[in-house]
Amino acid sequence: MSNQHVHEYIAKVTPIAQQVERVFGIPYPVTIAVSALETGWGRYVKGNNYFGIKGEGQSFETHEFIHGEKVQVVDSFRKYSSLEESFLDFGRFLNQNPRYTLALQEKDPERFAKALQAAGYATDPEYADKLISIIRRWGLGKPTFPDVPTSHWAYQEIKEVVSKGLLQGFPDGEFKPNQPVTRAELAVILYRLGRGGS
Repeated sequence: MSNQHVHEYIAKVTPIAQQVERVFGIPYPVTIAVSALETGWGRYVKGNNYFGIKGEGQSFETHEFIHGEKVQVVDSFRKYSSLEESFLDFGRFLNQNPRYTLALQEKDPERFAKALQAAGYATDPEYADKLISIIRRWGLGKPTFPDVPTSHWAYQEIKEVVSKGLLQGFPDGEFKPNQPVTRAELAVILYRLGRGGS
C-alpha cells in the first residue's frame, strides 16, 4: 500500500471524523485510526462498515482473539448505505454503550485508544498499541507547523502539499500561511508539481 493511498484516505475521512468529534466527543484521530485498522485504510470494507461493528445486515469471516489465540470465526456485522453513515454510527455506538463512558471522558487520542481497548472494543490484545502507532506514524491530529493549528481552514491542504514535497516550512519551523508567494516561489511549486513532488 502506498503512502499516497494513506494520505488520500486520511484526506477523505478527516472531515467526517471531525464531525464525529464535534457531535460525539470522540477524538478524530482515534476515529480515523480505528477505521484504518479495521479496513486496511479503506481497502477491505464490506457493507460500508468501517469499524467492525457487529449486528444485523451481513455475515462474513473475520478473526477474533480467544484465550490469547487468533482464530477465524463467522460473525454478523452492521451494514450501512455510506461511509458517512458508518462513521456517525461509530460515534453513536460508543455514546450509547455505558462500557465506553470512561473512554469518552478522554480527550487525548492515545489515552482514548487505551480506554477503548480496556472497555473491550476489540479482542486483539495489541489493539490500543496499533491505534497509537497509526496516530503517531501518520501525525493524526498533530499540527504540521506551530502557526497552522488543526483548526486552521487550510490545515489539511497544507499538510498534504508539505507531505508531497510541493511546499515546505521556513527555517524557523513555521509555515507562515498568510505570507504572499513570489513568482519565483510559484515557479518552484509548479516545477515540483510537474515532477510529482520533492
